[in-house]
Amino acid sequence: MRFPSDLRLFIAINLPRGVRASLYRSGELLALTGADVKWVEMENLHLTLRFIGGVDPSLLPALRDALAEVGTVHRRFAMRLSSPGTFPARGVPRVIWAGCTGDLAVLCALQRDVEARVVATGLPPETRPFSPHVTLGRVRSDCNVRALKDRLSAMRETDFGSMEIGAVSLMESRLSSQGPVYQSLFEAPLTFQPVS
Repeated sequence: MRFPSDLRLFIAINLPRGVRASLYRSGELLALTGADVKWVEMENLHLTLRFIGGVDPSLLPALRDALAEVGTVHRRFAMRLSSPGTFPARGVPRVIWAGCTGDLAVLCALQRDVEARVVATGLPPETRPFSPHVTLGRVRSDCNVRALKDRLSAMRETDFGSMEIGAVSLMESRLSSQGPVYQSLFEAPLTFQPVS
């Protein structure tokens, strides 16, 4: 149960402005299909490692400590965003996303550690498998879905840019009449230095 005093939280990788701009431009092109999609605002584009949901503010120190520990045992790594797709892959899509390539083994290890440390704070485990992606939009109806899927197919080889991932962030999502507003509450740099 969620109470008004709860914080709505998630843990994410925030993207550089240039990559976010590239992703947002692709959404603008896809919007030309006339599909009924709620596109994610440019400043809100991110890669979710763990959605937490509503929690009591008293849990914040434990989550900050958990994320700080994650940062000390993981190194910086490279990632590229490309190849937009949909969930589900067949039928009427519900979510439009950009896929991740690069050091995916490192990204998945980071996500598993984030998950384990979040659960160690007493929160329930995530039941859905991790699928690395950045959500671009959510489909609200089947209006012009065929045109949307055709445009997505034509954009299959699109490259949205590369980045170095150097931190993970504990984010708060505040709901407003204009949509969610995200704020970083704590950022944990990835500081582990492997011995060469």
